[in-house]
Amino acid sequence: MSSKSALICVVILVFFTTNHVVHGIGVNLQLQGILACSATGNLPGIGIPGVPVKILPFGGNTTLATVATGPGGNISATISTPELVSNILASLQGIVAAVDLPISNVNCPLLPTTGILTSIITLTPTIGSIIGGVLEMFLEIGDFTLM
Repeated sequence: MSSKSALICVVILVFFTTNHVVHGIGVNLQLQGILACSATGNLPGIGIPGVPVKILPFGGNTTLATVATGPGGNISATISTPELVSNILASLQGIVAAVDLPISNVNCPLLPTTGILTSIITLTPTIGSIIGGVLEMFLEIGDFTLM
């Protein structure tokens, strides 16, 4: 991403962290990732459905939001509640996805039995578009690591 694009992204983020609804424009955060049955929780591996994934500020323990993995282990959620959007955007200097281990009711002998799987969440280079008065922003969950 060029420095000019990065600057535009930062300006937009600063604007929306202080104003979650501006002149009738709302903000939706589209969160994407996957949790797989492997030693690391990453692909390759079969997706693990129904697992709670917490969104936390980096280095903190206050849960900003919780989403669940879908049928294929995919993490695909839209976060649109103004208070949650504001809290997450205000923490974009560092937010993580976290999965507590062990995961109950999951038959995956490859996953560690203790610890927390964490992954840094990043804003993708594409901010998105304004659809029906709502700005779409995309967040991506990277590879998990065991803490």
